[in-house]
Amino acid sequence: MRRLLVVAALAALAAPAAARAEDLCVAPKAGCTAPNTFFDLQDALDDAASDPDADRVLLAAGLHASATGFVYDDSADVEVAGDPAGGTVLGGGADTILDIPSAGPDSRIHHLEVDQSGHYGIRSDADLDHVSVVREEDDPGLDRGIVLVGGADLHDADVFMAHLNGSGQGIEIEAAGSRVTDVTVDADQGIRNDGFATTIERVHLTVTERGIAMYGSGSVRDCAIFMRDMEGAIPEGFVAYDSGTVALDGCSIFAADGYGAGVTVFDGGGQSSLDATGLVVRGFFAPISHGDGAEADIRYSDFDTEAMWTGTGGSLVVGPGVDYHEDPGWVDEEHGDLRLRGDSPLIDRGDPAPGPPAWELDVDRLDRSID
Repeated sequence: MRRLLVVAALAALAAPAAARAEDLCVAPKAGCTAPNTFFDLQDALDDAASDPDADRVLLAAGLHASATGFVYDDSADVEVAGDPAGGTVLGGGADTILDIPSAGPDSRIHHLEVDQSGHYGIRSDADLDHVSVVREEDDPGLDRGIVLVGGADLHDADVFMAHLNGSGQGIEIEAAGSRVTDVTVDADQGIRNDGFATTIERVHLTVTERGIAMYGSGSVRDCAIFMRDMEGAIPEGFVAYDSGTVALDGCSIFAADGYGAGVTVFDGGGQSSLDATGLVVRGFFAPISHGDGAEADIRYSDFDTEAMWTGTGGSLVVGPGVDYHEDPGWVDEEHGDLRLRGDSPLIDRGDPAPGPPAWELDVDRLDRSID
């Protein structure tokens, strides 16, 4: 036994030292060793990808630009951190400014501002928080502000896309299990979900063509969707299309231009099932559009039931607590402020059943229940 222990000890001494996570600074960020200080963000990302550890890439405020974009494509965890005070900007003329197609499960990208000029601002397999994407120029191409792949989460983000004739998409979700929370989007189209088991909570959307499009299953909780300068044959505030099961709760949806459909559920060959409560829908030609074969159950909501479009087959259940008040008592719907005033007739008319603890905050992160 003693001989085996000695051999093991000698082998351990002879083995190369395991790589350790390091801080990598991109000038003018200070605080790293000279070998770990880089003048180009891509060089720092390449160095992080060369080690199987969880390096941090640290950036100071200022512009980091590349004509070909910045890419991290490795299975190791990585953290890319801008200045928490703001002002860390990624830009350049690349088709994708920041591309992270594969990263470790604990990877995180945060406190970055992206000046988008190509088709994509950020495409990420890593979780994102405290990020913003701005595309000031219009473009007839199919543009995306943020694309989440591999189940990445997005928290505390802002996306602005100059109106692009209906082709500008704020956020796109491509895989299972993503969470999108505390997000503001101003674009032609707000959020598109092609994944499943997706969670979308506390989002403010200003859109021209479509607010939230669920092409996969999930839940949407606490959203404010303001539609203006509307485009397309039938603009839609919310749509579930061949989505599987979708839960929609606590959303106010308003069309300033008086046409289109507020909430659409449609079965185009797949299966769509919508369970909705707490909806306030105004300004659309049809507040609810129910397509052939789809399933929808709506409760404790406020909209004009006489203006609904209903299809054949499937089922549309308008359950308890559905009413219609001509004035819902929004603070300023003409400018997109869909909070309820203190004198709103809709206060205390929601679903009396308590929700889970995670739903105690409303879209503005304020206490939902106030006595």
